[in-house]
Formats: sequence, structure tokens, C-alpha cells
Amino acid sequence: MKTVGRHVLLALVVLIGACSQQIVTAPPPAPPPSGPSAPELAVSRLFESLASGDYATAADLTVPRQMVVVALAEGSSVGTANTLLEDGELQVGERFWESFAASLSGFLGYSAREVRIGAVTEYSVSGEDFALVEATVPLEAGVRRIIVKRQNGWRVDVIASFASALVPKIAPAGEIVRADPDGGDLLSLMQEQEPSLEMVLSEPGLSAQMQQAVFQALEVLRR
Repeated sequence: MKTVGRHVLLALVVLIGACSQQIVTAPPPAPPPSGPSAPELAVSRLFESLASGDYATAADLTVPRQMVVVALAEGSSVGTANTLLEDGELQVGERFWESFAASLSGFLGYSAREVRIGAVTEYSVSGEDFALVEATVPLEAGVRRIIVKRQNGWRVDVIASFASALVPKIAPAGEIVRADPDGGDLLSLMQEQEPSLEMVLSEPGLSAQMQQAVFQALEVLRR
């Protein structure tokens, strides 16, 4: 999996900080609509939305509530994460995908419109269905692997897709959540990501360092 650019994570930190200053008054958002019916459709629709600047659709295509876990991994407090859990997750998702789209054109030399969908490999991990979709780019930029999960249709699994940047931060975040009296709902949400962490272990050529990061995260969440 490719790493997320530093500017993507910085944008998340800025947005998380802004959310912590707000008082939530709106009711919880309605459940997102059903996702695409095939893995390649989910990834194709993701890049189409990025190319058109429709970051709300990109956020809807993400595994529900995963962005709250991303916020925790990037240093959000338990209080702020609980706020995001109630209302605000889509804002984090929109900012994440907006920054990701900018990294494609601004740092790697190609745009979201130039991405082409390649091979699809499906997996079953801990009773959950996943698929690894290869998104190819022009010239010599290589292949970006996007992992999707079957959850009310197929949706992009951000934790598995951007494991290099996120997985090493899951264990420390889990320790913080466990130690906080208000962290119960967040811990349950993090534990829901265990199949996504196990999916990372299916990546060919996974480094020993990343394997250890996955094992540490699972140990903290299962304790």
C-alpha cells in the first residue's frame, strides 16, 4: 500500500483541531446510501468523484465510521473523537480525500482522471469480504492498491489501503482510548477494524516492521 502524503495527514490534524472547538447541535447523520455492487465500481467511482471535486461522495464511499479511527490515529482526543462519532465524520472524510486528490496531481505528476482500474483480487478475512483493486497510473508512476470491504455494498477501506501511514499509530491510540473512561464506544469501533488490520497481513511482500505493527495493534485491541 502506498503511504499518505504528509500534507494529507496535516490537513486531517487541522480539521480535527477545528472540530474540537465546535459544539455539536445537529442530530446524528443519516446512514450512507448503499455502496457500489462490485469492488472495481467502488474504486472507479472513488476516482471519478476525486476528479470532479466531489469529496462528499468520496467520503460516502469510505467504510462507515472508519474516519473516526483515522482521527484517533492522527492524535485526536477521546472527547473530539466522540464528537466526530456523533456528527462530523464526513467532514474529516471530505478533507482526507480532497488532500489525497491534491497529492495525485501536485506531488506524483498525474491527476485522478488518469487513473485506470486494473486487476481485482478478492479475499475473505475473519468472515469479512475484501478485495484488492489495482489502480494503474500513466508513465512510470506505478500501481496504487486500493482495498475495499463489502459493507452495505463495497466501500473503500482507508485503514487497509493506507496501512503504512496509519497502522503503526493504531496501538498507541488504542492504549489512550482504553485508559479513558469515555473511550468505551471508541474502543468498540476500533475493535471493529480488526479484520481490516488482518487484511493488511495478506499484502504480498509485507515488511517485518509492518507485520509487527499489525500484531501490536491487534494485541492492544484484543486485550
